[in-house]
Amino acid sequence: MTTATATAAPPRPPRQTVHLWEPGDVIAALPPLIGFHPTDSLVILYLVDRARLEIQRVLRADLPSPAGEEEFIAFACDNILASGATSVQLCVIGGDTRTSAQPEESATVVALPTRPPRRALVLTLTQVLRKQGIEVMESLWAESTRHNASWQDYEHPENTGAVPDPDASLLTVATVAAGGITYNSREELAKNLEGEEQALNRRSCRLDWHADHTIPGGGPTPAAGIRAIQAELKNIADGSFTVTDNLIVRLALTLNDHRVRDVALTMTLREDAGDAAERLWLELTRETPAPECAEPATLLAFAAYRRGDGVLANIALEHATKAQPSHTLASLLGRAIDAGLPPKDVLTAVNNTHRLGMDIVIPQQSTPVD
Repeated sequence: MTTATATAAPPRPPRQTVHLWEPGDVIAALPPLIGFHPTDSLVILYLVDRARLEIQRVLRADLPSPAGEEEFIAFACDNILASGATSVQLCVIGGDTRTSAQPEESATVVALPTRPPRRALVLTLTQVLRKQGIEVMESLWAESTRHNASWQDYEHPENTGAVPDPDASLLTVATVAAGGITYNSREELAKNLEGEEQALNRRSCRLDWHADHTIPGGGPTPAAGIRAIQAELKNIADGSFTVTDNLIVRLALTLNDHRVRDVALTMTLREDAGDAAERLWLELTRETPAPECAEPATLLAFAAYRRGDGVLANIALEHATKAQPSHTLASLLGRAIDAGLPPKDVLTAVNNTHRLGMDIVIPQQSTPVD
């Protein structure tokens, strides 16, 4: 599964139009779009509506090794074609240093622009996409997404510039106003799902005790478990939710019943409860010890993906599979997300086939590239 990340806070991004006029603006917009400052990454903006060039979704992937470039290009092309995007914009962040272009031996020696790294990968991907009818609007390299970092155009290397301050971009301002967070790195974001060690150890001991002393069938009924979750969703919505050891242990035991967990999965799709559900799964993922945290983490992954936050979805899935490497639902969900299935189709795939990874972000705000 290709690594990626996005905001671990679940508020919805603002619904407003943000125009990205210049190449530097596009680079500066990447951190709020994916939730952190990427390094050594290829970011692909999927664009729809040839007139407005609105960003449909964003894919961020670690730069492949030279030996893995062919496989990466095939996967990226399949994913773009399946998305319905009519054009894309390619952005490489990092990836080593630029090299000097070499003149022909017979040519007069002149000052030539340096070439950005991973040029062969980008130009090959561009060529393959264009053969498939996908227009590559622009392909850019930047040394980072930080203020004043250098950027350069792959196809027109004479076009260069400096990245404007991402913290001052309209997209960042709109994201912060909605409660979103841009992290310095993927690792920093992932830590947001980690709870306090002493509390986790305390709850782990209590869960172990329950496992040793509860007779089969002696736990709460599925109906009682669903009611308990519904009560906490109400508490989340009205701001009265409070983390206690008793609550975390009780809900961990409840979600261990996969009949309850599968009903909880459907709660995420409800318009009147979806946001509260994601916040509940986030709290439970952070506060529940392993291996029981795999259940809320998988629910969080689905909730994040439903909201268009594919990178948080992958972070949550990694959290789940670290806690339970053989977790079936996490594996199925990961494969469905990798295939770019819409959330309702993901749920159908889980329910009907139980066969369910690159990270995809679907912006909620309208973000045209002009």
